[in-house]
Amino acid sequence: YRSPLPARLLAECLGTFVVVFTFGLSSACAKLAAEGAETGARGNTTSAPSGLEDVQEMANTVHWATAAALLSLTYALADVSGAHFNPAVTLAATFSQPGMCQMAESLPIIISQIGGGVAASLLYTCCLFKSKVNHELTTKTLGPGEGHRWRAVVFGETVFTCAVALVVLAVTVVPSRRYPRALGVRSFPSGLAIGFCVAGAGFACESQTG
Repeated sequence: YRSPLPARLLAECLGTFVVVFTFGLSSACAKLAAEGAETGARGNTTSAPSGLEDVQEMANTVHWATAAALLSLTYALADVSGAHFNPAVTLAATFSQPGMCQMAESLPIIISQIGGGVAASLLYTCCLFKSKVNHELTTKTLGPGEGHRWRAVVFGETVFTCAVALVVLAVTVVPSRRYPRALGVRSFPSGLAIGFCVAGAGFACESQTG
């Protein structure tokens, strides 16, 4: 059984929206915590080490929160749309095995994912505007991190996007009659594998690409 295309489009749009919105809000909280710790350290040098530890913990929660959102949505929507929530994963599924995701369906699915991401960014911006928070302090900078160049950004994003796509294909798309106990879209470890892959990619590329 395959869900009708409108249901898959809605599932991909909703899933991408939640993942992007979760990443945006958690990143905003982490940057606000870093700014607060820096301000507190200027006034009280004795509390600086504790403040830095709190900032590091907040930075770690960004990746765990995003991975948890993706993991939950994979369990909730994998039977509906395949739980791609990423244009790169949709393209990988389209080219990996004919019949799993038709070429004619991949374009509207990607558009729905982009729409969900744009809607999440607009809602995120509205939340910051309503809260009267300095927007510059709560947005991630797109570009190389300190001490890195654009080639490091391109390399890191390419490698870990391929890694996420490979993990998704391995646990949700590629079937095998030789391994009846292999992971599938309904298996419990599939969501864990995808979630931990996204979290690992976030930790690995945080200093390079953000």
